[in-house]
Amino acid sequence: AESQLAQADYEASIQAIEPVLAHGRNIRDKAPASYVCIVALIGQAKMHEALNMAMSVLEQLGEMFPVDPTEAEVKTAFNATKAFIQSASDSDVVTLPATKDATKIAVMRFALIATKCAYALSPQLFALLSFRMVKITLMSGLTPESSYAFAAFAIVCANLGAVRGGDVERYCARVAMTLSKKNDKYEHLVIVLLYHSVFPYHQPMQACLEQIKHAYVLGMKVGDTDWSLSILPRVSQVALFSGKQLNELEKEMRLNIQEIKSYKYKHWMIQVNLLVFQTVLNLTSSGEVSLDAQDPTILKGEAVDESVLLASFSDK
Repeated sequence: AESQLAQADYEASIQAIEPVLAHGRNIRDKAPASYVCIVALIGQAKMHEALNMAMSVLEQLGEMFPVDPTEAEVKTAFNATKAFIQSASDSDVVTLPATKDATKIAVMRFALIATKCAYALSPQLFALLSFRMVKITLMSGLTPESSYAFAAFAIVCANLGAVRGGDVERYCARVAMTLSKKNDKYEHLVIVLLYHSVFPYHQPMQACLEQIKHAYVLGMKVGDTDWSLSILPRVSQVALFSGKQLNELEKEMRLNIQEIKSYKYKHWMIQVNLLVFQTVLNLTSSGEVSLDAQDPTILKGEAVDESVLLASFSDK
């Protein structure tokens, strides 16, 4: 199943693990197959199904979350986690021993993949997942996902305007970067999270762009194709906003889109990438641009038709 997944044969990988999911004795038996299934669902852009499965696994592992988190619940959990974080120094966290608790190790792995879906579908759930990952790290010890947990918490701080640039945000960013150097399994994710959503508030966007490109290279080197391909659209976004020459950006985006298509990847970020690409085409009057697109705010042409895309999202 994993080899089929690596070849982007998502349907075949799901079929291969169905017997394990159906007949596994317990969640520990089923966990590896469940993880493969979730990644395959994400690759097919079935984000709701992937998130539901990830949250079901977490529940079976003993981690409960509200079905539809409210802002009040997020705020309460944020303040509790923030107080927990402030009770430990940077050095206290980065020198924690690795946890030996097999259940917590599994929870961290599934919580991370759940955040990939929740980021788009439920920002409140994304926040609660990141809070739980930080708490598990502080209470049970480090896992490879701990660096990501602190980077995700920094994003939540950045999204809460009242605490943007605050001590907790900077603290979490420092811890995330340090931990990602100690265990580089998720270094590419830490870099893209911080340089796409946190550091642009404090650093020139051009400098952030180079780091995000580097994150893509790192991800492909460690064989994390799934996450790495979702980084390419972010490269395009930041390149456009940082003032990259449009003709040069168009050529770069064409290459990136071809690479994404070669992996049969259907993550929702690909649709975002096509919107950015059509924006570039409109601004340069390049490619097949419709008469409607004489108004550059109408995204209709070679890459995408916004009306069709909006209808597809409405159907979902």
